[in-house]
Formats: sequence, structure tokens, C-alpha cells
Amino acid sequence: MSLPHLSLLVNAGVLATFWIALAFLTPRIFRRFRDVSPWTWLALGVLLAVQATVIKPLIPHTVFFSNNHGIDVAAIYRDTRVFVDVQTFAEVYGNTFWATLGWVQLLPRPPTLYDVNFAMSQVSLVAVFLLVLSLFRSQSLSLLSALMLAWLPVRLRISVSESMFISAELYLVLALLLLVLFLQTEDFAYLVLDLVAIYLLVEARVEFMLLGPLVIVALLVATRPRKLGLIFRTPLTWVTLAVLAALFVPRALVVLGAMGRNQMYTMVPTYMFHFDHGWLGPFNVFFARAYTPLVYIALFAVGTVAMAFANRRMLGFLTFSWVAMTFVFSKYYFTVSCYIR
Repeated sequence: MSLPHLSLLVNAGVLATFWIALAFLTPRIFRRFRDVSPWTWLALGVLLAVQATVIKPLIPHTVFFSNNHGIDVAAIYRDTRVFVDVQTFAEVYGNTFWATLGWVQLLPRPPTLYDVNFAMSQVSLVAVFLLVLSLFRSQSLSLLSALMLAWLPVRLRISVSESMFISAELYLVLALLLLVLFLQTEDFAYLVLDLVAIYLLVEARVEFMLLGPLVIVALLVATRPRKLGLIFRTPLTWVTLAVLAALFVPRALVVLGAMGRNQMYTMVPTYMFHFDHGWLGPFNVFFARAYTPLVYIALFAVGTVAMAFANRRMLGFLTFSWVAMTFVFSKYYFTVSCYIR
């Protein structure tokens, strides 16, 4: 068995375990929100239904990167068995993305690649709703957050494409949500699942090997920094981290091997820490009005000012998160193209 094959199968096992455990915890999670108005749940359901039945059919269901590996990803999913015909694309398209496709292929009638990504985007909306509700206890703000994310034009486009960024978004939001639930309840079931979600996030895309843990720690520092001692005083934390670290070894070796074979990997650290491609300029899609409606930028500015008065710690976390991620991902200037219009 090759190292990429082993790495993928390990991830697939962790992925399945995570979702089974999360399914058992779901009733407990939703009991924490039993005071939410039925009308709020109805509004969230309507949003998800509109996304699936009205918005989704209007979006082109096709690959995003049609000039290079996007076509190959679609062909691999259509023509091969992911768990058998392991691809070296796992070096770039992380194991979490491929393992998801591998499990879906085992269904009697597998959905299309684009439907798989869209389903993950829908789960992300629910997770964002619960995350904002947990942090701010505002039902209207939670609905607005889910709505704004749902209708962000760039996200709409990639939600029905082969892009792995939807899976990265899903596990980032789940990791943040599970951390907040642990900090509020001190229930270590949430912490263990949170660490597993971070593992899946780290394996979702190479950049999140660094960005993922940084953003999670930033939220911990911004909300309950005194809980850091509680987390690391418990043997369960260290055991979970040790197991996940051992399971991560095959993936780490795959990426290190790729750095030796592919010049792109050795260039990434230097490439990411240059300002040449418009970190806050024309290549940052969020601030480019050709791609992002002005209302998003205006609400971003209003929210930043309001947060400065209401909760400076949370403002610090949000600022760190968007600065770190846009600093990295605005380097991919090829995303500013006709594909996302």
C-alpha cells in the first residue's frame, strides 16, 4: 500500500468516526438552543430550502478551475473509485475532500460532485447559524450571518463546483462551533470532537495546516483564555492529541514528499509572504466590487466599528482571522476571473 493510499484511508476512518459521533451529539447540541423561537428555525429552514430549490438551479454546475486540475478532479470522481485508485492530487486537494467523495461513491446512486459540495455548503450554513447564536445569543444576527454567507456571490459559484474550499469552510466552522460549546459547557465530548474537526480541517487543504490551528487558538484567546489550563490539564486532551498526531504522520509525509518533487510547494512560503498580488487591492475578491456587492463591504465596516465598542476581544479574533486568511488566499489571483461572475 502506498503512502498516499494509507493517508487517505486513515482520513476516511477518522471522517466516518467524526460524523457518527457528531450524529450522537446532535440532540444534545440542539437542546442548548431550545429557547430559540420556532419562527427562527422556520426562517433558517426556508433559507436552506430556497438555496436548494431556487438559487442552486441558477448557478452553473461546472468545474471552477477548468483550465487545469478542476477537469481532472471531476473526471476522477466520475470515472474511478477514489478509495481504490488513489490520486496524487491528495497532495493539493486534501484527504478530507477525497475521503468525502470516496464515501459518497459507495452509495447505491452517488450524487454528482457538484451536489456533494452543495450539501456541505448547506451544513456550513447551519453551523454558522449555531456558532453566531452561541457567541452572541442573537437570533436575528445568526439568521443574518447565515443569509450573508449563503448569498455571497463567490461562495455561490464554488458551492456547485469541484473546489475543496467548501469542505475547508465546513470543518473550520464546525471546529469553531465545537470549541465554543466546550468553553460554555466544559463537556469534554465537545473538546474531543473539536480536536478531530481540527484534524479534518488541517487535512482539508495544505494552507490550513497553519491557518486552522491559529484561528482556533485565536478564538480561545478572544473568548475564554482562562480555559486554556483546563484543556491541557486533562489527560483526555493529551491522549486525543497523541492519537491524532500519529494518524497525521502519513499525510505529513505525503506533503513533505511533494515538496521534494514539486517546485510549487517549496515556493509557497515565499509566495505567501509577499504583497505583490494585492492583499487589500484588486485581487482580494471580497473587497472587489466587481465580485462582491457593496452591501457586504458596508456591513463589514459597520460591524467592525460596532464590535470595537461592544467586544474588543471578539473584534481582535475576527480581524486576525480575516487578515490571516485574506493575506494567504488573495495570493491566488487567478480566482479573480470570469469564472466567478
